[in-house]
Amino acid sequence: MIIKRRKLKKRVRSFSSKILYVFLGVLALAIVGFLLSANLKINKKRSQLVEQINYLENQVRELEEQEAQYERGLLQAETDEFWEERLREHGYKKPGEEVFVVVQPEEAESVQVQESKSFWQRLRERIGL
Repeated sequence: MIIKRRKLKKRVRSFSSKILYVFLGVLALAIVGFLLSANLKINKKRSQLVEQINYLENQVRELEEQEAQYERGLLQAETDEFWEERLREHGYKKPGEEVFVVVQPEEAESVQVQESKSFWQRLRERIGL
């Protein structure tokens, strides 16, 4: 009878140890699964941040180019020649200057031809008579 008791105790121990191993295995799988899901979330967030960084770097580069262009414009606007040219474009002139317009020969002929024809002649041309 003593022999039988020992065999039962060993079997009980082995059954409880199997339950313990199964529990530890499930716990290990749960921890690994949690770590994997956390890693995937971190990688996804990292890729979004990298895309955002690239987009913002492009915007910074464009803004720096625009700033350089504005600085060149400001430097140009500080010169007297720039302002004189702008004023002349708007029809201003220096005291004592006279303004005249140079017309190309082809343009001058077309203006003269149109002016020399009377209203009735131009109307007949449009009608096709």
